[in-house]
Amino acid sequence: MNKMLLAIICYIKSIIIWSSIYINVYPANCKFIYYFNKKNIKGKDYALKQNIVKNISFIRNCNNTSYIQLCKNSYPNKKNNFSNFILFKNVTLENGVQKSPKVWARKKKNVPNEENLKNVPSEEKKTETFLIIDGSSLLFKNYFGMPFLKNENDVNLSTIYGFTQSLNKIYKLFSPSYIAIVFDSKTSNKEKREIYAQYKTIRKKNPEELYEQLKLVSEFCDVIGIKTIISENVESDNYIASLVDQIYNTISTNNELESRHYENGLVSLNNDQIKENHFRIVIISSDKDLLQLLEYNDNAHNNIDISVCQPNRKYRIINAHTFIQEHNIYPNQYSDYLILAGDKTDGISGIPNIGDKTSKYLLKEYYSIDNILKNIQNLPPKLQTIFINNIENINMFRKLIKLKCETNQSINLSEYKQVNIKNFELFQNIVDKYSLHKLLKKTVILNNPM
Repeated sequence: MNKMLLAIICYIKSIIIWSSIYINVYPANCKFIYYFNKKNIKGKDYALKQNIVKNISFIRNCNNTSYIQLCKNSYPNKKNNFSNFILFKNVTLENGVQKSPKVWARKKKNVPNEENLKNVPSEEKKTETFLIIDGSSLLFKNYFGMPFLKNENDVNLSTIYGFTQSLNKIYKLFSPSYIAIVFDSKTSNKEKREIYAQYKTIRKKNPEELYEQLKLVSEFCDVIGIKTIISENVESDNYIASLVDQIYNTISTNNELESRHYENGLVSLNNDQIKENHFRIVIISSDKDLLQLLEYNDNAHNNIDISVCQPNRKYRIINAHTFIQEHNIYPNQYSDYLILAGDKTDGISGIPNIGDKTSKYLLKEYYSIDNILKNIQNLPPKLQTIFINNIENINMFRKLIKLKCETNQSINLSEYKQVNIKNFELFQNIVDKYSLHKLLKKTVILNNPM
């Protein structure tokens, strides 16, 4: 009798516990609010951000059923760990987006059975990463940010030490298949200074030693087999934009050819395999102008992802989605926003009496500056006057801000694969002079380790 009573109590208790676990799904931004044992963890709560949202490894939708897999130990309470598959049934889908405002979770065993997984696409994808590093941005960060170091011969070690450590961290984060490092030169912004005398005048002049360190670091990167470019006539951000466009053209063309071959029966690849070929471009830079390049993510059919990793913000990664959330505009509107609102870091004043809010409002209503000018008669009289009086400034600021990236050219990707050390004698001289032996042994940046 006691055993039966105990069994009934345990059964009721389990029903109460599991009935209190459910997930609300908001389709607009896919935020997940977890309720566990009637303790509400709200969307902005630190525990939710750190332990739930960041640990969702992937979401898959197929046949009106959604699968969500959480990483191990994703919930702080280890006794009630959700590191298994949770199957949601009867979920209405529209264009791959969940419409159901509330979905109840059903308890599953820790090891999912084959029936539940047979329709779930593989989590692992064949992803190649092309890493484009704004070398000047990384150099400035380490030149001005690293404590002064020198060896017994009074040789400055700070910049090359810091740069090597930063490069090692980037390699560990992204494991690049292809890599290029682009540096500015003394004459990189000469053309823009001729257009607008105030361009970057608020910045302090770079010390001569910085250019000596730039020469050393670029020589070191080149000798260890990394494709290194010093941009003479244009700024590095414009060179990077052109490079991104060339990569994009190359990958898009390859994908189109693969699709055509498949349709004509010339290759044995099936459509799923073609879709799984995934290419990622990661731009390492603290220069916010390069956020314009996130507009390349607009075409979802080319299997190319572009993101910007900002070393000055603890290597934070920004993609098109996070950009839209933060700025409330689209990436392809960003240059127009800077033209209107101005860019203080580059000494660009923007259009008078049009600040952040007005710029975003106008871009939301009319999408672009060109469209604003076409519909200028619909603006209030004050704004009409402002735009009419600043047509020349708009055109001038556009030349300074808008990245020139329409090359219509392709590149040979194999040229950007890291090769072995080119000149071992020169490499050894740099390592000896700057006491890099111990540092390089701990890094992953060499193709043929020491």
